[in-house]
Amino acid sequence: MFNGYFIDDQDKIYAELLGRKDILNIEYVEVSELTELARQLLDMRPDIVALDYRLDEKLTKIGPEQTYKGSALAQHLRDVAIEQPELDFPIILVSSEDKLQKLYRPDRTAHDLFDRVYTKAEIREDTERVQAENIDLCEAYARLRKLEGKFEVVELAGLDPIDAEQINFQEFRELVDTSKAPHLVVKAFYRQLIRRVGPLLSMEDIAARLGVSTESVCPALRALDDAGGRYKGLLSEGWQRWWLYRFDQWAADIFGGRPVRIPANDRARILSRALDNDFSAAKSPWNEREDELISFACACCRRPTEIRHSVSLFDPTVPRYSAVPRICWDCVQTDAHRRASPPLVIADSELELVSDVLRMDRQTDEVVS
Repeated sequence: MFNGYFIDDQDKIYAELLGRKDILNIEYVEVSELTELARQLLDMRPDIVALDYRLDEKLTKIGPEQTYKGSALAQHLRDVAIEQPELDFPIILVSSEDKLQKLYRPDRTAHDLFDRVYTKAEIREDTERVQAENIDLCEAYARLRKLEGKFEVVELAGLDPIDAEQINFQEFRELVDTSKAPHLVVKAFYRQLIRRVGPLLSMEDIAARLGVSTESVCPALRALDDAGGRYKGLLSEGWQRWWLYRFDQWAADIFGGRPVRIPANDRARILSRALDNDFSAAKSPWNEREDELISFACACCRRPTEIRHSVSLFDPTVPRYSAVPRICWDCVQTDAHRRASPPLVIADSELELVSDVLRMDRQTDEVVS
């Protein structure tokens, strides 16, 4: 049983939505003076803390001159954790959609303090997923606190030493090995492995590489699990992932080589015969054809997509062992990438092509004047 606290100046209901009966109990805590609230939280030794970004809108226990934002409280708690790692715990940011779009930018100054960021609408509409991620974070921190600063990449990734080269990249290893507190290790695993396409693949990534729809991919995932493909390391319960090297071995036995070189509809037929199941071919988000060389999941809409109808994004933080994210032409033409939170930035080298895509006919790939 994990215990946590939700801090907000008005919306108490999210304390209940963030927790799960008999596994994670979340209690509401009213906003108070910053150092007093931080001391109160640390004394209670929480397994997780969730807070709104704007803690200064409906004041009762503090005056206008004492107001602060969620990032200030998070910074205070993280500073304590560096000095006393045994007091470290996950910190979740919760806010309304419009506030997040206006105020929140990850990987920048104080906004880099949170393990996860959720809109209130997301919590209401996808409660079970959010709860599962919060529980997994609690478990990850509990495991890391027991290690007392002795963080070892291969062990944390759940790999046998014989497969260490699959994760033992120097820049990642150094990032983990030199971490002073659990939150730094969790940040490294989530941001450098879980949320990227590299050593690990998501369900959407696997569907794209198999050339099948995400709606029909589950039987293939079960077969891949049976072949030992599931990632079982840190953050594996809240975020299901599969090892790229295991997928490649498994897929080569079915397709006789790299599946992405085969049109999606042919891959779906081959996979259906091999696994004695019915897989539907992935359709191009751009032209809805099933014979495209689908190979990756769009970083915006997450649909299986082909290289020839996509553009690369600008992401200066991509490690060398991960793929540069790309988005489909459909998301470009409909401006979906601009509405993402935070907005996705297209690489400058693609801007001339983007200008054409905005005026392009989907069936002919010709620019309409």
